[in-house]
Amino acid sequence: MLSLGPYRARLAQTAQDMARSQALRQQVFRAKAPPTAVAGDADAFDSRCLHVLIEGAGADLLCCYRLLPLAGGATILSSYSAQFYDLTRLTDFAGPMLELGRFCLNPAVHDPDVLRIAWAAMTRIVDDRGIRLLFGCSSFVGADPAPHAEALAYLARHHLAPDEWSPGVKNSNAVA
Repeated sequence: MLSLGPYRARLAQTAQDMARSQALRQQVFRAKAPPTAVAGDADAFDSRCLHVLIEGAGADLLCCYRLLPLAGGATILSSYSAQFYDLTRLTDFAGPMLELGRFCLNPAVHDPDVLRIAWAAMTRIVDDRGIRLLFGCSSFVGADPAPHAEALAYLARHHLAPDEWSPGVKNSNAVA
């Protein structure tokens, strides 16, 4: 798909690719959670998504995320985000949509080029598919928004949806 220096962005193709992606997600999103019988961070949405992998020179997985393509607003209520947010204002949205989810970076990675290629790969997919709306959830550590007040305030000042598309909260752990 794309390369930048020693880094390569590509779509997951195999069960092994998916297992690697889910293992990194487990490490990033569930490191402090109690162990479960199932290894990795997997859910029912995985089979419906495109999974982007960012690999280093030795094919080490450095970053990954998933994208759920939707033909338009009529199917948005079947998205991951719809579990936590009331997205009914978007059901009449005309045009292709893409839900971004489970974006994570290996905690040992500190090179900004990894993020650059990750976002460039996403941009290519958005452009190639004629996506008109990109949406998704962000994860912050813990259930208390107070430690993240500065980041949330920045998002509120600069990245709120227009009122006619603004989501409502459906889940007590969600912040809109």
